[in-house]
Amino acid sequence: MRDFHHRLLLFLYLFLLSLYQASIASSLSTATKAAHHRCRDDQRSAFAQLQENLKFPVSSSKAELWDLKTDCCSWEGVACNDVGHATRLDLSSAYDEYGDSISLKKPNLGMLFQNLSFLVELNLDYVNISAQGSNWCEVISHVLPNLRVLSLSGSGLSGPLCSSLSKLHFLSKLDLHSNSELSSIPPSFLANSFNLETLDLSYCGLNGSFPNNIFLLPKLQYIDLSENLLLPGQFPDFSLNSSIQYLSLKSTSFSGNIPLSISNLKSLNYLDLSRCKFYGVIPV
Repeated sequence: MRDFHHRLLLFLYLFLLSLYQASIASSLSTATKAAHHRCRDDQRSAFAQLQENLKFPVSSSKAELWDLKTDCCSWEGVACNDVGHATRLDLSSAYDEYGDSISLKKPNLGMLFQNLSFLVELNLDYVNISAQGSNWCEVISHVLPNLRVLSLSGSGLSGPLCSSLSKLHFLSKLDLHSNSELSSIPPSFLANSFNLETLDLSYCGLNGSFPNNIFLLPKLQYIDLSENLLLPGQFPDFSLNSSIQYLSLKSTSFSGNIPLSISNLKSLNYLDLSRCKFYGVIPV
């Protein structure tokens, strides 16, 4: 009988201990999740400054993007890491109901992004930053060195594309399409962007010979240079390990013989060479 009571007491003790440990673990998990999603004061201040500088078109019913009284890590277009630093900023959905774009009242990118240095993704598609002038790429590469995704389509950029973008060593996506005022010589420094997977420079008014070694970047999957009418170039000899899936040179001045090595593009599922100056046959 004594052994039975002893075992019963031991069972109750272990049961209560397990409940206590589960309660502690749950509390820690809840606290950790809360900490992971809590917006840092410096990040909130940076976003408040950015929002204050946003200028919506007169047709817009919007006055602001975010409620500054709430957790900035939960805002649309914003993501944070575990300690509350913003890692993603996407304003591409900040259109009004008529599809008009927004702009920056005082487009000082250095000032606006200096406290957001942990950003790995910046998407300002159709946010007009034209007043920044041609030094936008110098500023971005200096204050946001960790960027992996940079998308500034239709942002009113002017050229040239400065070599300081080569400092973005982790860059995997560069999308600048529909910036017709870039009108610059193609950026040869991109041939050293070994992490680049997506490159979209369509509708950018590029001129001067395109560096064909960019096609040989080991991770490149998507490249669109279409609608750059004055952009000449030629294909390289493609390697067997090419990752290219999407290739558009539509309405450019690319010319020359289509190399047999284009058949090495085993992953290719989209190819547009219309209105170019190529000759020869695409091997099947």
